[in-house]
Parts: sequence; structure tokens; C-alpha cells
Amino acid sequence: MEAGDGDALHAALRETEEELGLRPADVRVLGCMRPLLTITNFWVTPVVGLLPWPYAFQLNPDEVASVFGIPLDWLADPAHRETRQWDDPQTGARREAVFFQPFQGEIVWGVTAQITVDLLTLLQIA
Repeated sequence: MEAGDGDALHAALRETEEELGLRPADVRVLGCMRPLLTITNFWVTPVVGLLPWPYAFQLNPDEVASVFGIPLDWLADPAHRETRQWDDPQTGARREAVFFQPFQGEIVWGVTAQITVDLLTLLQIA
């Protein structure tokens, strides 16, 4: 969050516009999920929203390398994910982290994977 954001929702919409070119007016916000602590000790509050599809993203190359999609039914299949022990390179501590199997060469893991699992649970499709 930045000083002018006011709350997590406004921060998320601002960041999404800066990084992906997704205009806040194009997002139908559904709500916020529980905050999670990342391995780099940042708190992240996931914001869930709907957007028109397809969407012409305009990526900020300093922030984002690519955008990809994975079908919800694939993500919801428990055979496509596992919890592994992971050694934190900063502290050396062992942590548990969720890892999805590769999908078209992309791997979702860590806090992004945990957010995904939490969303699937909220949607009651996990």
C-alpha cells in the first residue's frame, strides 16, 4: 500500500492498473480474502474481481514478464497440487508451501498458490 491508497482494495486496483494496464472501472470487485504473509515478509490481501474477457492487458515490463491463465477445473483437481517442504533462502528455515504441477510450462507456487487454494475453497470447488 502507498500513502494515498486508503485501503487494500484501492491499493490492489492501483497496482493492477500500474502492472497490467487493467482499468479499475473494468473490474467488478467481489471482495477481499484473508491476508497472507509472503516469504519476503509482506502482508498481501487478495482482492477478487471479475473483468471482461478477453481483455487487452498492457504489461509494465519493469513489473510483469507475462500473463497466463489456468482453467479453474484444472486448478481444483487435488492431483495437480501438493504441499512441500521448502527451504527459505533468506533464513534457512523450512516452510510448507503449496506447489501446483506445471500447466503449459507455468508453475504456480507459494503465496500465489495458497491464494488460489483459498479462492477455490471459497468457491466450493476445491
